[in-house]
Amino acid sequence: MNVSTLFSRPVVDGICGRSRPSSWALLIAFAIAALALWPVAGHAQKVTATVGVGAVPRFAAVNPVTNKTYVVNSNSNTVTVIDGATNATTTVNTGNSPFAAAVNPATNKIYVPNFGSNTVTVIDGATNATATLKAGQTPFAVAVNPVTNKIYVTNQGDGLNPSTVTVIDGATNTDATTVTVGVGITPSDVAVNPVTNEVYVANSGSALTPGTTVTVIDGATNTTTTVIVGAGPLAVAVNPVTNKIYVANIGTVAIHGTVTVIDANVTPHTTTTVSDASATSPVAVAVNPFTNTIYVANQNSDNVTVINGATNSTSASIATTVNAGNGPVAVGVNAATNEIYVANSGTSSTAGTTVTVIDGVTNLASTLTVGATPGAVGVNPVTNKIYVPNRGNPISNSTVSVIDGATNAQAQPNTLTTTVTPLAITSLPPNTTKDPMQAFTFTATNTASPPVPPVTNLYFQFDAIDGPWSQAMLTGSPMPGVFTFTGKASGLPADQHTLFAFAVDGEEATSVMLASSPIIGKVTSYVFGEAGPLDFAIGVAPGGSNSATVTAGQTANYALQVTLKGFVSPNDQLMVTVSCTGAPTNATCSGPASAVTVTHAGPVAVAISASTKANGMVIPSAPSSRLRTPWNRLPALLVLTMLLVFLLQRRLKRREGYALARLAFAAPILLLATAIVVMNGCGGGGSSSPPPPVNNGTPPGTYTLTVTGTGTSGNLTHTEQLTLKVQ
Repeated sequence: MNVSTLFSRPVVDGICGRSRPSSWALLIAFAIAALALWPVAGHAQKVTATVGVGAVPRFAAVNPVTNKTYVVNSNSNTVTVIDGATNATTTVNTGNSPFAAAVNPATNKIYVPNFGSNTVTVIDGATNATATLKAGQTPFAVAVNPVTNKIYVTNQGDGLNPSTVTVIDGATNTDATTVTVGVGITPSDVAVNPVTNEVYVANSGSALTPGTTVTVIDGATNTTTTVIVGAGPLAVAVNPVTNKIYVANIGTVAIHGTVTVIDANVTPHTTTTVSDASATSPVAVAVNPFTNTIYVANQNSDNVTVINGATNSTSASIATTVNAGNGPVAVGVNAATNEIYVANSGTSSTAGTTVTVIDGVTNLASTLTVGATPGAVGVNPVTNKIYVPNRGNPISNSTVSVIDGATNAQAQPNTLTTTVTPLAITSLPPNTTKDPMQAFTFTATNTASPPVPPVTNLYFQFDAIDGPWSQAMLTGSPMPGVFTFTGKASGLPADQHTLFAFAVDGEEATSVMLASSPIIGKVTSYVFGEAGPLDFAIGVAPGGSNSATVTAGQTANYALQVTLKGFVSPNDQLMVTVSCTGAPTNATCSGPASAVTVTHAGPVAVAISASTKANGMVIPSAPSSRLRTPWNRLPALLVLTMLLVFLLQRRLKRREGYALARLAFAAPILLLATAIVVMNGCGGGGSSSPPPPVNNGTPPGTYTLTVTGTGTSGNLTHTEQLTLKVQ
């Protein structure tokens, strides 16, 4: 093992070069004491289930909060959702050739880059409903910052289109709020440090020119800096406890593969190179932040390099060819049990069928048989289940092997819980405050026994879980495994509020498994009131619009909502009548027939409708029916008589004189004319033109409707204006 240092300078304690606060030093002391109690776990594990999935599964992203695993099926354009409690599956459609996935456990949203359609599919974990966002050219990898709710997608480009990173705002999940950041050539992996809000992008380069850089993105400003690393950086992982970043450089035929260690505690960041002579083609890296140990999978030498993060020294490489299997391509860490799982995919000619399990204390390895060509690892530290996607081969279907990490082992689930100390202010009801800058006390507990690892941070926000989280301040640890924090509100309005909070222990850096899904503690909620007089607000409901366009004769519909404001007690309620005025001529505007009741339970939906009227037309008189009476059949009889007389005339012409013939000829002509006149007068023949329109409808134009809400007590009135366009 060789260690070389690039750009040496004194290390400054703290994050981003700032002096480390005393609370951070106290936390490190807690961590050292806790890690001394680390248990030794056994290795008698087994595959407990084989789950069918789509074609060529590439990634497995786990949400420990909901116990759901999301398997990305590249060749079937789907994601298989596995219920960890039952192993039942649900299929969700994505774009073309999905390649990766990342979960935000705080918002229960899943982000899937689609390599073949230049999009990102956003899955709602509660409903499995999807939305599609635009990305750059050939999106490949993804990582989530659960603290800022920002999502980072690497776009590899294609020569014509540049390599970029798409930054998604998880609060809106819309194209309008995405940002594009330029990076190096062919970004292959991305990792986030939520503590420092920095993002690290490994730029692998091209086949002819391997990359040698990592782009560092400032999450607050999206500005970038570049760090020089080894040849062909393929994977990157972060230890948020030490603020060190580890980059696996695959190398070239002429350049040996290495691991670059970036020290982000100093600015500019410095690097150290770790080289393992027995390692060839490092392609994956994962970190155990609790033991400060790094695991690197070396594909062509069939082993794993173990790096001591404190010294950057390497342990003896661990062979991954125990019993069977070669070609390690993915590594996942269960930091709660200190077990490491390595997927051995095999070679181009022989499919691998094993997973190597490494004991993090002894570095002893055992082998489990899984499906054909395992290519990724997903870890659920709460249930101690490991999910291994098997891509299959021509004679084997694609599956996911579920490993029970607790089988005959001392599993130590990393279950972090957070509680909020209830407000108890003199002269106010319980759980009530008048201070818009109210301070709150949090207690974060690791329920494992013994209580390791320590809690490193706690985050909170008010009334939502999809906005940026604020970091609480560590105040102490009254007993092992219990940590106290404080956090303060900022300008809370009078209303009922919900305070959300969660604790982390270092696994939030998305670095313990190949899929970049952070692992956080359970999100807790605390409901309290900011005292103030009752009021209400009326406005357009989410997804609705304050404008509608109709053709005269149609009805325009608007979706509004009424929300209770202010706070006296949790049982507050207010009656509000809603009316609508401003309808144009020959139109009406109406709201609910009776008053609506609003409470702190949430907004009440209100439907407003504007009915318009189309122009009318003159109704023509009904056709005459006189021909249908017996008397009005006379014209037909006259015609028959005329014909008879005409025949008689021709006969007389031959026998009698010319004068009589003329008389006989005139008679039928007279009868024929009489018949035509009578038939025309009785409704026969002729035509009629269309009746003219009557302008008695709603005139075309743009109109403003006013919706007025009136509280039944307190003389409260609020309005909302709507636009009606009539064509």
